[in-house]
Amino acid sequence: SVPVQVNYDPKVMQFLSVTESGALSRDGAAVAMVHRDDAAKGVLQVSLMRPPGAGGISPSGALLTITFLAKSAGQGTVSIDHAVLRDPNNYSVKAGGSQAIVNIR
Repeated sequence: SVPVQVNYDPKVMQFLSVTESGALSRDGAAVAMVHRDDAAKGVLQVSLMRPPGAGGISPSGALLTITFLAKSAGQGTVSIDHAVLRDPNNYSVKAGGSQAIVNIR
């Protein structure tokens, strides 16, 4: 499973959608995804989970595709925080975060 927190600037962008990008389903296993957006704070919580008994894989490539709508001109940030990968035994494997600056014209 992969719980992820994405922080974004709600003054300049609006969350529209998130989709699973295939890294966790390379072996054909269905991946369940749930998300919750707090638009006022600019916090998106996303959780991806492989089915019970599917076993572990070594994912490569993108886990998520997130789509935002520009609301107003300005500069904002999108950052991945609190990403944790879990192995088949539910042990945590720390994942690095990242931040991007977004310029909206």
